[in-house]
Amino acid sequence: MRYPTAGNAYSEEEAQPFYVNAPFGITLAHNGNLTNAQALKLELFTTDHRHINTESDTEVLVNVFAHELERTTRGVSLTPQDVFGAVANVHKRIKGSYAVVALIAGHGLLAFRDPYGIRPLCIGRSENGTVMVASESVTLDGTGHVFDRDWRPAKPSSSTCRATCMRSSARSRPSCRRASSNTFTWPGPTP
Repeated sequence: MRYPTAGNAYSEEEAQPFYVNAPFGITLAHNGNLTNAQALKLELFTTDHRHINTESDTEVLVNVFAHELERTTRGVSLTPQDVFGAVANVHKRIKGSYAVVALIAGHGLLAFRDPYGIRPLCIGRSENGTVMVASESVTLDGTGHVFDRDWRPAKPSSSTCRATCMRSSARSRPSCRRASSNTFTWPGPTP
């Protein structure tokens, strides 16, 4: 759970993560500020036909991502290319700084940050092989994870429950590699 960073800091309804049930069921938390959140809120209502219930920019972000994911999948099964296409479209619509971690129900974990890398996002590893993604490296310490590296800007990555890890950038196609059931494998260059 994360406290609200925009909107009403005293509202339980604005505590993160936020959830939308379509498509697939998405839970999302973020660190950052969307400078065009009010304009997006109106656009979500009038164009995307999504209702926003709070003043939180996280609710705006999860709905923009959900809409873009729905557009890329067109109701068919979810592929890494769909996820990375949706993130690319999120980058086009959202202005501001953000580091995002989202869970797509039945599919896996997704993390990305703004294209300019304004908000931090890092990866930590523990002795038993678990991986943690965090927007602040200090959070790794309390969980037994050691800082591994910073996440490159605009490089979304996701890990499925079967520990398949995918990455993409604007210049490369998504790639996948199978791993054992309890480890994550990062193919190619560092995400």
